Amino acid sequence: MYNTKTSMTIPRSKRYKKYRKIRNIFKFLILAAILFIISIIAVKYIIKSNSFEGNKKYGVDYLYDQKYLQYNYKIISTLNKKTGNNIDDTDLENPENNDNQNDYNSVVPESEAVTDVFFNDAVFIGDSRTEGFILYNGLSNVTSLTAKGLMVDTAFTRPAINMNGEKLTVMKALSKIKFNKVYIMLGINELGWAYSDIFIKKYAEIVDYIKEINSEAQIYVQSILPVSYEKSSSDKIYNNNNISNYNKLILEMTKDKQVYYLDVAEDIKDEDGNLPVDASLDGIHLKKEYCQKWFEYLKTHTVQSKIVEEGDN
Repeated sequence: MYNTKTSMTIPRSKRYKKYRKIRNIFKFLILAAILFIISIIAVKYIIKSNSFEGNKKYGVDYLYDQKYLQYNYKIISTLNKKTGNNIDDTDLENPENNDNQNDYNSVVPESEAVTDVFFNDAVFIGDSRTEGFILYNGLSNVTSLTAKGLMVDTAFTRPAINMNGEKLTVMKALSKIKFNKVYIMLGINELGWAYSDIFIKKYAEIVDYIKEINSEAQIYVQSILPVSYEKSSSDKIYNNNNISNYNKLILEMTKDKQVYYLDVAEDIKDEDGNLPVDASLDGIHLKKEYCQKWFEYLKTHTVQSKIVEEGDN
């Protein structure tokens, strides 16, 4: 008599049925982890690429957070009113004529303060630092040819100014308006340039162009303002040593081109040559109080009867 035992074979589909859901979940988790890692790598690559291109295009201004300025970069709101209109010099507060027009081997010394009216026929050219200066001083009476990241070369090439619905370069826009004074501050975004001689050559071209379109205009070239100690000590490019070297080049250029040099940095910096701790939120762009201090310097450093040689004051 055979002792038979019933052997039941479970079908393959049923055998793995209870494990299929676990395997699918496991596969899904692996796939999700792979996609997550790929996305992290891609985001880092994009950020790195954009940061490089941004710094290459706009310099340190690429890092500028608008919360420090609360400004929408709306440029030249009153430009249309000034375009083509003649400026009545009798309505302006002009200093005495300079009796020593060829003596440009010096910085402009302190002089009797002028009022805001003095700047009615002035144009300000600069980057986001100058934008903050215009905004915080409420200078609706001046023409502002400014743009975030503006440099000495892009002033000729980058269409950054809105004029009558048309985008123009800073220099092209300047050629279309009436002015008697020009205030320029450029250079902070160019600190990363490989060749400083190219920087100063391009800066000189701006001065030459202004003279070409208005030979009678007073041209004030301002020194580059310092950055904070924290920023300077942590950055190999945007630091006060490089700024100081650029300012020396700018001073020499103003002597060569016979235009006026305003050492605004000397008035703003602390005893160690840095931007004061309380002057900025990001170590670069000035708060309202220091923009107003900057303006007070300009009002007390205008071209009058004579200027003294550097070091004499």
